[in-house]
Amino acid sequence: MKLLLAGDPAAKKAIEKIGAGFEFQDVDSTNAEQMAAVAELVKAIKTLLADLSRRGSDVVRERLSVALGRNVSAAEVATLMVGMSPDTSRGAAGWLGFDKTTNESPTLNDATTTLARLTARSGRRGRDSR
Repeated sequence: MKLLLAGDPAAKKAIEKIGAGFEFQDVDSTNAEQMAAVAELVKAIKTLLADLSRRGSDVVRERLSVALGRNVSAAEVATLMVGMSPDTSRGAAGWLGFDKTTNESPTLNDATTTLARLTARSGRRGRDSR
């Protein structure tokens, strides 16, 4: 995922600020610069998932080409994506509340409504429904 994120200029800059080997759990919540970089990175991750759900292998090829500084072939992308179904990326983007035709993220109210619907469907509050 970090390689795909490196194909996004804003995400690349955020990764450079917090270090390529970072883990979210290691971020110092009292460090405003780290928190701003992490917020930018989270936004980039959500955008990546939305892009994957809409454009699939095209976005992988574009981002890898930018990150690697060379043209990545369709065959290379196909090899990398062989185990990833389109439903996986659509499901992730849907779970985050992204509209399939835009990169617009949900508002807090939208997210709350979605969570309420999921809770009502599963009949269980605060637990994984699987």
